[in-house]
Parts: sequence; C-alpha cells; structure tokens
Amino acid sequence: IWAGMYAALGEPIAALFPTVYSVLMALCFVCLTAEGRYHHIVFVQLLLILLLPVCLQLSVGGIVRGGAVMIWSFLCPLGAALFCSSRTAKRWFGVYVVMMVGALLHELCSICPFRTSYHARPVPLGVPLGNLEVGMFIMNICGAMTITFLGALFFSIKLDEEFHRSEELLNNILPRSIAKRLKGGENHIVENFEAVTILFADLVGFTKASSELNANFLIGLVLRDVFIAWDALCEKRSIEKIKTIGDAYMCVGGLEATTESKSVLKGGREGRIVAHEMVVLGLEMKQALDRVNRKYGTTFEVRIGLHSGPCIAGVIGVKKFAYDVWGDAVNTASRMESHGIPGEIHISSDTYNKIKHLSYLCFMCCGEIHVKGKGLMVTYLARRREETRDESISNLAYESSSHLDGLACPASSDDEEDAYEMQLVK
Repeated sequence: IWAGMYAALGEPIAALFPTVYSVLMALCFVCLTAEGRYHHIVFVQLLLILLLPVCLQLSVGGIVRGGAVMIWSFLCPLGAALFCSSRTAKRWFGVYVVMMVGALLHELCSICPFRTSYHARPVPLGVPLGNLEVGMFIMNICGAMTITFLGALFFSIKLDEEFHRSEELLNNILPRSIAKRLKGGENHIVENFEAVTILFADLVGFTKASSELNANFLIGLVLRDVFIAWDALCEKRSIEKIKTIGDAYMCVGGLEATTESKSVLKGGREGRIVAHEMVVLGLEMKQALDRVNRKYGTTFEVRIGLHSGPCIAGVIGVKKFAYDVWGDAVNTASRMESHGIPGEIHISSDTYNKIKHLSYLCFMCCGEIHVKGKGLMVTYLARRREETRDESISNLAYESSSHLDGLACPASSDDEEDAYEMQLVK
C-alpha cells in the first residue's frame, strides 16, 4: 500500500523502501522460521520497522514535507516493550530517540522548500520561524511518544517481574530441563537412568523432640535451617532434591549430568563420579547439621543411606504434579537409611564398588544384613579417613545376625582418572 501510494504521488525512490521492506521480511520469515530462530525474526522485524519510516522521511524531503512519517518508527520500541523484555525495549527506545534528534538536526541544517517563506521572519530568540516550527513538531512527537512508551515500559517491567517470579517458582519445584519441556507442551515425562545414586537422610530423634519442644522453634528454625543448608549443598553440586517427608530428605545424583561430564565420561565412569558426589554430599550434610546444632544448642544426628543403580524419573498427572523417581534402587536406598545408625553414612555394595578406590575415605564392612524386600545384603559404612569413631560400630543393631569384617582404607592412588575425578567433584 505504501509503495503504491508513494509511486502515485511521483516519489519512486520513496516507493522503493516499502517494497524492499516487504521482500526482506518475507525472506527473513521463511529462512529463520525453518531454523526455529524466532528471536532473530523479532529482531529483524523491529529493526526494519525502525529504519523504514526514517528512510521514507529522508527520501521525500524532511519531517514536514514527509508528513512526520518517522512517527511510525515508534512502533519499534513500543513493540519491544510489549513482546520483548524491558531491557531490550529501553535499548530500542534509546536508538529511536537518537534517530529523532538526528532527524531534527538534519532538518535544521538542510535547505528545505518549506523554510524559505519563513526565513525573513525572525522571532525574539533569533531562530527562524520555520526552524521553530520544526523543533516544536519534534518536541510534541517525542513528548507524546515518550509518555506512551513509559506507560508500556511500566507494564513490561511488571510483566518481567512476574514472569521471572513464576519461572523461579517452577524451577524450585521441577528440574529446569523438565520445566522447559512441560512449558513446551509435553504432558507426561518418563525417563530411564542407568547410573544414579540415591540418598535418603533422616534426623534421629526429631519425632520425639517434636512433642517436647516448641513447634515454632523446632520446625520454623531448626528444621528450616537444616533443609536450607542441605538445599544449598545440592544446588552447589547439581544434585536434584526430590522431596522432604517430615524430617526425611531425599535427593538423587545423576539425573542431570553436566555438559562437561557428558563429553568426558565413558562407560561406568559417570556412575563412579555421581556416587562420589553423593558420598561427599552426605559428609557435607553431616557438617551442616553440626553447625545448626551449635547454633541452636540441639543434639540431633542424621542417619544417611545411599544406593546406586538404575531408576525411572518423571512427571505424571496434570494437577499438583511433582518430579519423582521410581524403581528398586529407590527402595534399596531407603532401606540403607532405615538400617543405618545415627551419625553414619550407610551404603550398599553397589555404591561401595564405585567409590572404594577413593583414598581419603575409609569403609567399614557391616557383613550381611537382612534387608526387607531384598534379603541378605553386604553393606558398608563410609567415613573420612581422619574420622576414628570406631566405637560407634558396636552400636549396630540389625534385624539379623550380622558381623563386622573390619576397617578398610584404600591406599593413595596416583591414577590419572582418579585424580581427574577428584578434581571434578571438588
């Protein structure tokens, strides 16, 4: 329409710009849509909307003669405020203001036909009346457009704040990759993982304390600080917290391997590093609980159980959905926790086989114990080498007759892979 209008008015150069705009937009839409680069489509659209009116205005001889066609460029920052972020909108508006000022300077410095009739009519300030009219023209346009833009920007900022708040809330409930897939339209997400390590932790004596201590103190302070500290540790090591049930805590390592680990880990080595991460997490969780105990003068201990193996993870349902894991590995990890002792990390033989080479850890074999639903299993207690609390081993009380085979501390290893694994976990 614009091209035909300017052509009919005898402005072939001005008619060329809308034609070029239409061709460029069609090519951009076809090429970028095929590649799924929608953000680039928006950028090109905003850029062309900004430049087209400016080029038209210059081609027809200025602001007044061109009917202030440059006002259409304001759709660029306005569209950015509505369809992009507030930060992007501010940048486009800055470019728009610079171009408006440039158009004013160009108008004042150029010899335009409409200025000649006013040149001999000075005003008290010594500015030719034609120039004053152009300046008022620009001032009125910029003033109205600025007020409109600020209103749109205000709502854009509020929309950004609410968007980021909802995104953060969703990412606190679900893993980022799962949240992204749900927003993409997937309803049921179920995945198989072959090398995860599952950790269960339970505060010993918490149930009894809940009937003796003030609930606001016990839940609102002690348990809150414990879980906040454990959440921070999981986030630091990219370990997925699954849920809390009362004073019990469950998390899983290996559900989201980092880009670096995926590129360098082969075979079972990924499972070894995940198990290593989870044991280190268990040790750090004990330290975090000690700090909370010192802060509030409590004496809680934590019982931790670990097991490594395959599991199924995903989201099912359409209302109040949650990310969860299923499988025999989950049940076994839970049994490791319930059959453990306070202050210790109780691990299955599957986890032990993945971390037994670590020289800074010592392991106490608990022999064969009867695990509900699993039968007899050989399990271990994992500690740092410097811990020497062997007297606690005598307090083990299992459901069946078990024996202790003694303390095993792996010798220091100079193996290059083990050294890399230690560095990656740190």
